[in-house]
Amino acid sequence: APFKTVKELVAYAKANPGKVSFASSGTGSAAHLTTEYLKALTGSYMVHIPYRGAAPALADLAGGQVNAMMVDLAAGAGFIKGGKVRPLAVAGAKRIPAWPDVPTMEELGYKNFNHSGFVGLVGPAKLPQPVVAVLLKALNESIHDELFKTRMQELGMTIPDAASNTPENFAAYMRAERDRQAELAKLTGHDPMAPKQ
Repeated sequence: APFKTVKELVAYAKANPGKVSFASSGTGSAAHLTTEYLKALTGSYMVHIPYRGAAPALADLAGGQVNAMMVDLAAGAGFIKGGKVRPLAVAGAKRIPAWPDVPTMEELGYKNFNHSGFVGLVGPAKLPQPVVAVLLKALNESIHDELFKTRMQELGMTIPDAASNTPENFAAYMRAERDRQAELAKLTGHDPMAPKQ
């Protein structure tokens, strides 16, 4: 691709509407919505190419069939380490220890650009409270295992402390994420920068 930074990507996309394609792991995925947010934020136009998962999208990115992609680190780390793709920025709030030289989108001037994924444990709505307590205790013990924490930090993930890792806090987080993702979803399919047919 003819760009090596996010600024160059955005400038190229603005100067060449429709000539930059971005892959995603599927329509409506976090990668898709985050890139739609970038497009809306910068007034640039890039063509969305949805794939059935991150692996085929990354393969085509590495092969040059598409120009850019937002990807979670668990899927993209091997491609980055192998020099197949170049990381331009981190969409989360903090730099990733494995790639300390890769800036965050916030550091590049894109305010409130914090789009990081999460992993959580869910169960049936009427799960008995004693069962929830046993599961929560086991979960907190396992995610605070030193080996697990080290591996997650390599992937750019943070582990919540046991005191804040509660069903109530997770439910509140999920509600906030649902609302935020709904706002991002409104950006898809309504691209004012798209060339007129």
